[in-house]
Amino acid sequence: MRRPTEAEIQEAVEYARASLAMEGLPLTAEAEALIRARLGRQISDAEFLRRAKELATRE
Repeated sequence: MRRPTEAEIQEAVEYARASLAMEGLPLTAEAEALIRARLGRQISDAEFLRRAKELATRE
């Protein structure tokens, strides 16, 4: 599987930002960095889920 381009990652981040905005929630800088790390294949799915759960329970 190929690595997504920066434009594709940016599009995914903007989609996430819009989805959260519809629920009245912001996309934090930490959450955006986490999304970018996963899409850029810097962290595994398991690590992404672990850290996302931490963020969700902390905020």
